[in-house]
Amino acid sequence: MDSRLDILAAEVETLRKRTRWLTAFAALSLTVPALAFMGCGRGGGTLRAEKIELVDAKGKTQGILFVGERGATLSLNDASGKPRIALEAAEERPTLELYDAKGTSLVSLSAEAEGASLAISDGAGKPRVTQGVFQGDAWVSVLDPTGKVLYRAPEE
Repeated sequence: MDSRLDILAAEVETLRKRTRWLTAFAALSLTVPALAFMGCGRGGGTLRAEKIELVDAKGKTQGILFVGERGATLSLNDASGKPRIALEAAEERPTLELYDAKGTSLVSLSAEAEGASLAISDGAGKPRVTQGVFQGDAWVSVLDPTGKVLYRAPEE
């Protein structure tokens, strides 16, 4: 009976040593990424990524920040996961878009080298009011659903 107890005690001691090594390994494998994420690594407080997804408590994507061919883009969703705001930092024409619950762009604000414009669209996504400044000249237009100008100031 003593030999069985000795064998069992030796096995328990072996398991304790393995557990210590596994615990140390697990702690190290969790500590290094945590320190890097908190900025204690080489980045000095900078998180670098090509894409960041914002998710809610259930893991549903609520926003995305990514870098594409035209520059950085931020897209934010409402609680149901539908895009509501998009900001694109394109070099030629940065744009801010606001969407309704159906995903239709209702407001578009953009800027370019020679000016800026604002378009307000109807529920079908057709521009109904536009205004802007181009090469120093300002305008405001009101359009019908087919795009025909109903009012423009100043007149062309």
